[in-house]
Amino acid sequence: MLRKVLIFIFIVSVQGCNISSRSTGDNSTGISPENKCQPYDTPSINIEVKDSILDRAINSSYVTIHVKNNEESTFEAKFEREQGTGAYSYFSNINVGSLGFEFDILVTDPDYHPFVTKNIKFNVDTSCEAKNNMRYKVYLCSTGSSCL
Repeated sequence: MLRKVLIFIFIVSVQGCNISSRSTGDNSTGISPENKCQPYDTPSINIEVKDSILDRAINSSYVTIHVKNNEESTFEAKFEREQGTGAYSYFSNINVGSLGFEFDILVTDPDYHPFVTKNIKFNVDTSCEAKNNMRYKVYLCSTGSSCL
């Protein structure tokens, strides 16, 4: 019996804030009064793509995130306005069901040289209300130019 109780306590302590609670009363926040912890967010990424010389946003690029997991997942980032700001970036959720993963970013555009960065490591923060959002700024050089 003592062993079962210890196993139960261990499982509950490991799960911590990852258990989403359901409101049973008239609670406008959606969080039960017993558990004030919101679960952590799904990993996501915002990638700003800019012209290296003009420092202006580029909205015509094709941005993909290649996650190196068992299935080699690929996510296409969409150009959209960021919530709460006037800024635009390429955005994608990265839901691979793993607490740690490695990924590459590929940015192509017909008017610019392609951009690749590889082997970016990310560990999901499982603490209460963790946002798990990554941000990258990518600068592209126009085709036919030599810029930094």
